[in-house]
Amino acid sequence: MVLELVVLEVVVRVLVVLVLELVVMVIVVMVVLEVVVLELVVMVIVVMVVLEVMVLELVVLVLVLVVMVTVMTVMEMVVMEMVWWWWC
Repeated sequence: MVLELVVLEVVVRVLVVLVLELVVMVIVVMVVLEVVVLELVVMVIVVMVVLEVMVLELVVLVLVLVVMVTVMTVMEMVVMEMVWWWWC
């Protein structure tokens, strides 16, 4: 009888330990999944920021090109006027 009680107590303790290990594993898996989801969100935010910066750089490049073309056109007009006045 005493031996059966001791065996039963050992079995119950082992079961409790197994259940506790399962709970800990579930908590660890949830934390890991949360970290992975957070990393994905951060990656998406970083990609969006990088794309936004690239688009802004392209807009600035186009604006610089437009300004350069305008300046070149104005300079050409001034030079043509100077040549015209010089010949006449």
